[in-house]
Amino acid sequence: MPNRLKTACAYFGCPELCEPGQRYCDKHKRQYESVYNKIRGSAASRGYNKRWQKIRAMVLADEPLCRECAKHGIVKAATDVHHIDGNVANMDRSNLEPLCHECHSRKTAAENGRWG
Repeated sequence: MPNRLKTACAYFGCPELCEPGQRYCDKHKRQYESVYNKIRGSAASRGYNKRWQKIRAMVLADEPLCRECAKHGIVKAATDVHHIDGNVANMDRSNLEPLCHECHSRKTAAENGRWG
C-alpha cells in the first residue's frame, strides 16, 4: 500500500511540508492552536463550571466504563463525558454518556469536524 504524500503547510508563505493528515508544520501548528485556544475561551466560559464537574463525576461513578467500547465487547475505563446532543448546557443525565478519551475524540471530530 503506497504511503500518503506530505502536503504544504497551510500557513501562507510557509515552505515546510507536513505529515499526512496535518494542516500545519510544527512551528505554525503551535501558533494556530494558540490563536484557536484564545478564541475558544476557558472551560468555564464554555459551560464547564463547578456544576458540570459534579455532574461529570457522578456520571463516571455511576457508569465507569466506556459505553462505545462496550458496544464492541471492549472493557475500557471511561475518562470523558460526552453530550449526546452536542449542547453543553443540556446536562440532563439522559444526554450524557461516559466514554474513553479516544472514543470521545472520535465522536467530537465526527460531529464538530475537530478533535476534542
